[in-house]
Amino acid sequence: MSAAAVRRTTGPRHLVRSGESLWSIAGGQLRDGATDEEIAAQVKRIWAVNADRIGTGDPDVLPTGTVLRLPPVPTP
Repeated sequence: MSAAAVRRTTGPRHLVRSGESLWSIAGGQLRDGATDEEIAAQVKRIWAVNADRIGTGDPDVLPTGTVLRLPPVPTP
């Protein structure tokens, strides 16, 4: 993704670092003590807005250096 494309996105973004997964990123967005179900739901939301950007077709394969758009965290 070009720098210009990154600037055009709105909302919070996250630069994927080595060893990260959608699960770890989603868990980091949520409150301490979030359940597996809450984390899984946030993973699905992150994937939904970033599948094309990730470009692997597999949410378990997350290239380092990808800039993700982070969807809002639902309020309890």
